[in-house]
Amino acid sequence: MKGDKTINEIAKQYEVHPKTIGIWKKTIEEIAGSLFSRKNKKDKEVAEKEEQIEELHRQLGKANAGVEFF
Repeated sequence: MKGDKTINEIAKQYEVHPKTIGIWKKTIEEIAGSLFSRKNKKDKEVAEKEEQIEELHRQLGKANAGVEFF
């Protein structure tokens, strides 16, 4: 990605066809941004699940308090 070596040099080093290097590079460029956003999305999903759990605990507590009252 830095441009230190040519595609042909990299292909020779890893013993693959130069087109394969191009495919790898394109794939990395396409997904590079999402590599870091997934964590943020995961953190958001975890926070939402934790909020749901807390709400269910509150509802369960209310239900138990109603049962104990009678």
